[in-house]
Amino acid sequence: MAVIRSLKRTPGLLRDQPVLFVPPLLIAILQTPQLFAQTFDPIVSSLVSIGMSGLFVFVLPFLFGGAIAIANDAATSGATSFGRFLEHGKAFYLSMLGAYLVFVGISIVFGVVSILIVFVGVFGIVLTNGGASGLIVVGLAYLLIALLFLAVVALFQFYGHAIVIEGARAFESLKRSVDVVRTNLKQVLGYFAILFVGGMVMGVAYVAIMLSTFPQPTPGEPAPALDLGPALVGTAATVVVGTLFGTVFLVYSVLFYRSVTGLDDSPRSSPTPGRR
Repeated sequence: MAVIRSLKRTPGLLRDQPVLFVPPLLIAILQTPQLFAQTFDPIVSSLVSIGMSGLFVFVLPFLFGGAIAIANDAATSGATSFGRFLEHGKAFYLSMLGAYLVFVGISIVFGVVSILIVFVGVFGIVLTNGGASGLIVVGLAYLLIALLFLAVVALFQFYGHAIVIEGARAFESLKRSVDVVRTNLKQVLGYFAILFVGGMVMGVAYVAIMLSTFPQPTPGEPAPALDLGPALVGTAATVVVGTLFGTVFLVYSVLFYRSVTGLDDSPRSSPTPGRR
């Protein structure tokens, strides 16, 4: 089964090619400014978050493209390098950016719908004088939106793999991802279960680090003073956790994609730099 077979191969690639840890490490480091943002004034904190989100839109496609490519290199030829990461990141950047912008656009639509649900829900609760029926309707609406968004994420999750490993263009990669999920639904559900469990473990570790090392803001109160020592320890810990889990997820996803698409049985293996 692709789920188990890919999981078993992951540790070996990580051991043989430590350069695979570099892209997730860079991503984890880029996220550290937002750890400190909560200790700033709310306006400054919001500006930092917006600025970092804007930066991620243009930086992440490069990092993800290069990361998927060197993981694919390692899976096919058994060797890769940081230079290959940079080369692949540039080669696939435009297609990765185009597909990522589509995905961000979809996420924004879901966000707007969620906000509308809040307003409609509040209005409905007022009309029903705070009755339980209004709360139930709002809760069910949020659950539906969350499930729909999760379904979209599941369908489009392999767009980067389609671009880098199979040379698809931006919009083609989204269709290819849907096809892969649709034709391998049972295996994808098993793959998703592994990611869910790993994500839960990572989330618990992350929350534990944040609560123990960063001062937590209190609504209506001034931003808490930052204790630099524990904050730096917490930052380093989140970078380590993010890097470890991110690298495992990355390599596992590439191995899984190759397995369910039959690429491991095909002579076509490594991505070709310059293809977009």
